[in-house]
Amino acid sequence: MAHTYPSTNTSSKTKLSLICQTCGYEEQIYGEWIEEKSKEYRSLICPECHTTVDQRHAYPTNQQKFPD
Repeated sequence: MAHTYPSTNTSSKTKLSLICQTCGYEEQIYGEWIEEKSKEYRSLICPECHTTVDQRHAYPTNQQKFPD
């Protein structure tokens, strides 16, 4: 007989949420984050405390620029 186990995931947060580790601000990844772009990096900034919560290279692995 197969056993079923209840989910241990009690969080209602989606996987596409970011949380600022400085102030605790939480929003979906495509939410109200401030986006800054430079030639080298693309960053997401917390709108509450202005901490950089995510920073990635501005070029994908195939070395083509992201569209503006």
